[in-house]
Amino acid sequence: MPGAEFGDVIVEVITKKHDTFTRKGADLVMHKTITLLESLTGVDFSMTHLDGRIVRIKSKEGQVV
Repeated sequence: MPGAEFGDVIVEVITKKHDTFTRKGADLVMHKTITLLESLTGVDFSMTHLDGRIVRIKSKEGQVV
């Protein structure tokens, strides 16, 4: 408003716990248990993201995780 005093806007964001994801700073973290075979030969699985998209996680063939 013209003539009004300026000030700070304070925003408080409250997050809810999620079964799959946790936050680490600005990043989302998902922990997934894989077998020894998957870790040595490559991993390939799908996950549902927060917005409902299905995301495929696939390592390069022969890449050790």
